[in-house]
Amino acid sequence: MQFILAFTRRVLYGICVSKKRPRSGEKIYSATLIDRWNPAYWRTRIRKSTYTYRGETRETSHWHVKFQVNGKRRTVTLSSLDLDAAAVEARNAYRQAVTGVSSAGTQPASEGEPDDATRMSAAHWRRRLLRRKYLELLRQGQATEWSVVIDHDAARRLFPLGTMNPDEAAMRAAERFQTVALQGWRQANLQYEQEFTIALFWNENPMVCTYTTLLTIPASLASELPDGGQVQCAVIEPDEGVRRALRRWLCCQPGMPLRVVPVEAGSLEAYLKKEQPALILANLSQSGESGVELVARLKELAPNTPAYTFGIFEDSDGIFASMSGISGGYMLRRRPPDRLLDPIFGAALKSFTPDRALRLVRRYFQHLLEAGEEPAEPSVEPSLTIREHEVMVYMAQGLQDKEIANKLDISTWTVHSHVRRIFQKFEVHGRTEAVVKFLEMEKIF
Repeated sequence: MQFILAFTRRVLYGICVSKKRPRSGEKIYSATLIDRWNPAYWRTRIRKSTYTYRGETRETSHWHVKFQVNGKRRTVTLSSLDLDAAAVEARNAYRQAVTGVSSAGTQPASEGEPDDATRMSAAHWRRRLLRRKYLELLRQGQATEWSVVIDHDAARRLFPLGTMNPDEAAMRAAERFQTVALQGWRQANLQYEQEFTIALFWNENPMVCTYTTLLTIPASLASELPDGGQVQCAVIEPDEGVRRALRRWLCCQPGMPLRVVPVEAGSLEAYLKKEQPALILANLSQSGESGVELVARLKELAPNTPAYTFGIFEDSDGIFASMSGISGGYMLRRRPPDRLLDPIFGAALKSFTPDRALRLVRRYFQHLLEAGEEPAEPSVEPSLTIREHEVMVYMAQGLQDKEIANKLDISTWTVHSHVRRIFQKFEVHGRTEAVVKFLEMEKIF
């Protein structure tokens, strides 16, 4: 009985559609093949889709047409905004489907791919929501939210949606797609956060890197960014959202009071004639060079400044996909956003040279290789654990125990315990003596 009712509905629906009256003043065609070669036939059959945006009904800018050939239904999006030009495109698309002769100016929708009008709705995105593993680190412990991947015009981005409610998340996903489809990726980049993975390459071959997951920061949130420290870090990166993300997190690296200074790739040489940054970080995609070539050029421009390259990827799989021609092996290590610079931890305390940076990086990765897995507090100085070293870095900056506890996200009592052990190891009785001995040890290293 249910089958009969469903079949009846389909038949009745087909009758309603087939008997739809033409608009007033439109000519009725007999739908012969000859008529369909005429653009006037298609002028009455092209449509614009409608959708709802913030309670307002809107129309898509492009026309589309639907037709059936050899039992297969097709939807074609037309590039022309003018009705008559779009009708010609529709005629050409139909002719191509029937005869196999290609006609320019049409963009058939891929079979099984939803068109833009379908993707304007929240229902489309409700089934495509996903969870991302590392967002909690960026949201400072908040509950995991929904995210969505949006593909459009040969570009693909991952958008966090800022809510655990799937219905609200679907609406936000639709809103982001509408912005991309109607206003372009540039507007979406300015308006919404997007997830990305940054990999910082410390050596080319063997290739060693630390990487982390970050979110771009829209222009509307730029005023909330910290100013950073006194030590300049020149960053060559064209995307403003990525630059703001680096500014947000590079100033939080333990023992590295960095202040991000954006530099255009073409003006780097002029910048280095006026300024002396402690560190240079350059996006590999900006130069068209390999990592080795870019680092060599940076060393030529600034021989006394450590310089490293980084890459921007959709996720960590993109790092592996980018590798080629590496004969010496590779080692990649994920770090929290505020520990991306772990291999050179504490180096900004004094004059930071490329040779010293290289020793720090080698020591960091060599320790990981020898240990197999990192102990809770492996040694990075002859007599200090990593945590004790962190405490001494902040103590040398003049911070008190409570301030150090806030920086390291540990209790004040734990800081007291570290300080007591440091005094015992250094055989001193006060903070000033400990700082002096620590700085002397740093100079020897």
